[in-house]
Amino acid sequence: MRTGCRRVRLFGPSEEAVHLRAALAEAMRLATEVNKYLDTTYGKLYNWFAVADPRGIAPKGWRVASAADFQLLADSLGGKDSAGAAMKETSPLWRQPNIANNRSRFSARPGSYRDGYDYNNGVFANEEINNRCYIWTTTPFSATDALFVVLGFNSATITTSNARLRYGFSVRCIKN
Repeated sequence: MRTGCRRVRLFGPSEEAVHLRAALAEAMRLATEVNKYLDTTYGKLYNWFAVADPRGIAPKGWRVASAADFQLLADSLGGKDSAGAAMKETSPLWRQPNIANNRSRFSARPGSYRDGYDYNNGVFANEEINNRCYIWTTTPFSATDALFVVLGFNSATITTSNARLRYGFSVRCIKN
């Protein structure tokens, strides 16, 4: 037995339907504005299928970085234990204390991720927005996972790990 719920025909002429349509339109407008802000401030998030697509998401003359590319970068910046600080921008977008000097001018921003597990339905991990930067690599890990790198606000390190292909992370391109 249902309590407190009743059906309203969304496309009907009733006053309730008109108000419901207006509320849904406003919710969509606000969600679009939030997404525009997140895209502009933190950058877009991509799943690994976009990264691996043979049509390429990188502009002509560029490619998405591999795990080996990130290893070379880390080595050139003194190793994985200090490269993260050299890669992160010193902006207030990062949670404090942000261990960063951006001497590489890589200018990594935090950006969180989109969850790739079925039960979370692609939820944006808002609690991570100022804490970490997750970046896909083109390097597969298994049939269901690929490698990514992560930079954290309170760490000078760069860490490589694996995640489900459906996760949404940032992408960095390098010149061919």
